[in-house]
Amino acid sequence: MGQEVTLECQPISGHEGLYWYSQTSVQGPKLLIYFNNQSPMDDSGMPKERFSAEMSKKSLSTLKIKPAEPQDSATYLCASSVDTELHSHPLPVQKPSSFLFCLKP
Repeated sequence: MGQEVTLECQPISGHEGLYWYSQTSVQGPKLLIYFNNQSPMDDSGMPKERFSAEMSKKSLSTLKIKPAEPQDSATYLCASSVDTELHSHPLPVQKPSSFLFCLKP
């Protein structure tokens, strides 16, 4: 509690979309942020006070929570997808990498 948590995700080669989700035991996956070609496209689901996300030119994405608090306990999912010609919001098609951390007071 109170420390920084950093999660990393590398998309599949050739995938231009990358998604971060959180999922709790009582809620389905919630989109936190979506990147397309390394640019953030939709971060409306991410609490910006303590959460931040970025995608490097090497296509490594990081999700940081600082300071982490008990209510942040969740499974964090990362998925990637190929882009579409219409540049619509594509659905994730990769088997997600998941991260689980539980914070105790």
